[in-house]
Amino acid sequence: MLSGARDEVVPKEHMRALWEIVAKRGETKTSGGKEFKVGLENAKFKEFEYGTHSKLCSIFVVQCGINQMIR
Repeated sequence: MLSGARDEVVPKEHMRALWEIVAKRGETKTSGGKEFKVGLENAKFKEFEYGTHSKLCSIFVVQCGINQMIR
């Protein structure tokens, strides 16, 4: 999930609450602790400090490009 801390449409608190729901999806409690449904280990939450609703995608694409160049 991508979240913009300055999103003027979907507040960051709302996105964080949605992420908590996603992270708990498929969770089962066992005697040994918690287990998660296969596939959720790849789920990620990324919040961009200066991300707004309309610019979030652009910020993500630029950051991905920079990360690929420095690898």
